[in-house]
Amino acid sequence: MAAFRDMEEVSYGLLSLLAANRAEAQQRRLLGRHEQMVERLLEMQDGADRQLRETLAVEEEVAQSLLELKECTRLGGTELQQLEVELQKASKEDSCLQARL
Repeated sequence: MAAFRDMEEVSYGLLSLLAANRAEAQQRRLLGRHEQMVERLLEMQDGADRQLRETLAVEEEVAQSLLELKECTRLGGTELQQLEVELQKASKEDSCLQARL
């Protein structure tokens, strides 16, 4: 009988070790999956950072283009006013010349 009890204790001990080994193997698998997930998240973060930098660069280009366009518009308006003044002068001179004729 004692031999059977000893065998039973050894069997339970072995089952306990097997369960511990399974738990350890499962823990290693889960740790590996966790590492993969963290790696994917870091890659996604890098991609998001890169896209954000690209978006900011495009926004800066657009802002610079708008400033340049605004300056061109201002200069064009000034030139238009000068041309209108010259046109009025030329029109007055033309009227004076026609009156003399």
